[in-house]
Amino acid sequence: MTTLLSKADLKKIYKFEDIFEQLISGEQTSISITRLLSIKSLCKDKVVRQRYCLYLYHLLAERLLDAQEQMPMTDELQEIYKLMKKVYGFSLNDLETPENEQQIKALFVASQAYQNEMKRFKSKEVRMLKNSDLLTVEYLMACLLSDDKDAQGYIYYATRNYVEKYNPSIGTGLITDSIPNFEQVLVFWRGMTGEWNLEDDCF
Repeated sequence: MTTLLSKADLKKIYKFEDIFEQLISGEQTSISITRLLSIKSLCKDKVVRQRYCLYLYHLLAERLLDAQEQMPMTDELQEIYKLMKKVYGFSLNDLETPENEQQIKALFVASQAYQNEMKRFKSKEVRMLKNSDLLTVEYLMACLLSDDKDAQGYIYYATRNYVEKYNPSIGTGLITDSIPNFEQVLVFWRGMTGEWNLEDDCF
């Protein structure tokens, strides 16, 4: 899978490669997560954005569905996982039908409702999260349901949530614990440059 990228886009992808190499080599153990902000501009094209969104979703949903039997399941979670399995079967060509759009919307609503409790800490309302992966699912579905700048924002937050990790000895951000998921992100963008061959029908 390749597409025509601008020179500016290629530079952004190569900067991601530099960040990855710094983490792999140990030159850096923690890098600001905001270095991924250029995901927004890389995803300005709707088709590219949708491909990347489905790519991330398939990676995440496959892992969650494979581990489903090991999780204690409430009725609410069972419904979420049922919807996840349906959306997991979608390809790029499936996104525009009203029926499938309703399935995506239903997964977004269910994922959001699962962890919508808010608590006040000092002067701020803070959302209480139960499952970081389901927050990523929520962001990905919001991306598919949104247009342009809103969708670009959601795909950035989905990517951020997917790769950002915490280690008490290092802190939060792009850290050594982020390497496996960050490499999965890079696989997609390497495919967009033609460096790696990603089949169109994968997503």
